[in-house]
Amino acid sequence: MNKGEENEDVRLLIGAFEEEQMLGVAFASFAESSDIPEKGIELNGLWVYPDQRGRGISLMLVLNILDFYMSRGMEEIVIYNHTYSPSNKFYHKFGAQVLRQDQQMNGKLLVDVFVANMMDMKNKMEKSQKEKRSLV
Repeated sequence: MNKGEENEDVRLLIGAFEEEQMLGVAFASFAESSDIPEKGIELNGLWVYPDQRGRGISLMLVLNILDFYMSRGMEEIVIYNHTYSPSNKFYHKFGAQVLRQDQQMNGKLLVDVFVANMMDMKNKMEKSQKEKRSLV
């Protein structure tokens, strides 16, 4: 059974805006039991416009997702990202570890499957946010 059915299929889609301009978006849902047996979510997507990167928008979006699901008792997060993506550094920086690699698209795409403890990730992200603010 998947976690969505067990938890009324709560999904979250959030955006970051400045005035009426969208800066980025993130979306998440409960993780499949095959990825995280209990109390887990999947970050289904995270995207920030290239000209808006480096402003902490990804941090803000992911922190909101973590808070939302942690308030519902979730503890772990799984993230699928293609192996050669520069954004893998972002996930590593905040404590995510590669659990395995999957072949997708009939073997044409190698994907890293990251997992992390949500509280640890949140703490590292909040620390990074504070450091970033102190530099401004």
